[in-house]
Amino acid sequence: MAKANVIFKAESPTTTGDESIATRASRGSNTANWEQSTSGRKPTHKAAGTNAKLDPTRTSTLFDEDILILATPEQATATETWVWVFAWVDGDYTSDGTLASESGSPYPHLVIGAGGTSIKWQSSSSREGEKTAATNNTDNSSTNYTFGSDVEVLILTHAATSQVLNFYNIDGDLIAVSDETNNGLEWDIDQIGAGNSGSGVVEFFSGELLAAEFYMDVTLPTSSQLIAIGNVYKNMMN
Repeated sequence: MAKANVIFKAESPTTTGDESIATRASRGSNTANWEQSTSGRKPTHKAAGTNAKLDPTRTSTLFDEDILILATPEQATATETWVWVFAWVDGDYTSDGTLASESGSPYPHLVIGAGGTSIKWQSSSSREGEKTAATNNTDNSSTNYTFGSDVEVLILTHAATSQVLNFYNIDGDLIAVSDETNNGLEWDIDQIGAGNSGSGVVEFFSGELLAAEFYMDVTLPTSSQLIAIGNVYKNMMN
């Protein structure tokens, strides 16, 4: 695939362990910084060797009711093909956890549902409510899947002008499909780690994020490419 439009990488060997992140550059074509000025909402950089589930050379970013805001939002348009990649470890699925969101009404968001058994999607249409796609059955997928505490990956794909969203796991398996009206409407990505549910409730992601990558105007990945994406993060396991 082409270079990502927006990237957040936890990898930062030069950052001090347990340092609060106030700013981190995007490594994508959108070079705007990920920022957080509120002290109580800054995620924490975890130094190499502090998470036993990761290779001792790998770093991560702890989100615990924290949020990073992209200084210049990145627009995902309806006429583009999207590929979004998220990777994390030690996910806590006690409640819904937001991976990415838009700060404005109607508060579009992508969420791992409580229990790690579903994916939730809110489009940018005020006429549409939040949609839920179960991952722990094969009603709309090729395999049953529940997110756990080891290294996890979620890949979202959206073909241009389509309302179908496909979701894949670290093995490249299709774990959910959401085929709902207005799913593919454009929205501005400007937050990771938290989002508004639309009912005034802020839903925080809880876990150690390894990466969030947003590719727009690209071709859909092949099966082998999906597996290769997952293998990048499998190689980070201890």
